Amino acid sequence: MASTYVTYEKPKNADEILDKISERIISNKLDLFFIKKVFAVVEKWNGKKITKRIISDLEKDPELSGWNVLYNTRYGMYHIDIFKQGGHTFSALVCYDSWPIVELEKVQEYNRCHTLNESRNERLEGGKHMVKDLAKRWNAAIEELKAINKEAAGCELEYTFEIGRDK
Repeated sequence: MASTYVTYEKPKNADEILDKISERIISNKLDLFFIKKVFAVVEKWNGKKITKRIISDLEKDPELSGWNVLYNTRYGMYHIDIFKQGGHTFSALVCYDSWPIVELEKVQEYNRCHTLNESRNERLEGGKHMVKDLAKRWNAAIEELKAINKEAAGCELEYTFEIGRDK
């Protein structure tokens, strides 16, 4: 029979969780905004060899004013990176070294994770109303585990239940 190890975590603070959710939603919206910009430029260059002129087109976009736009190669992949110092960072895979042709369909496929952010945000927004109750229940469960462990420790049973031990 497989055993389950339970470790104690610090209590969950509902307000901190809600703040993190809000930050995630903003980050997702930025990523979605950036990927749409990348798709628009890639569509213009569709079927052509990748060049730094793609970056020039993005840099000319007034909505990207104040953002750094870089063409980057990492591990045989070409990326477009958009970022602010000390702020949000975004990276889109454009093509591979083995096939340095920009193709909109492939760029969309490579970066599907960014296009899913709209539905992620809907789910995050939909779950916000549950956070306070879930945090309260989580914290109660942790306290109950601590009580069980304390009670089991008095009888040398904590190792039997493997509570509070790491694998």
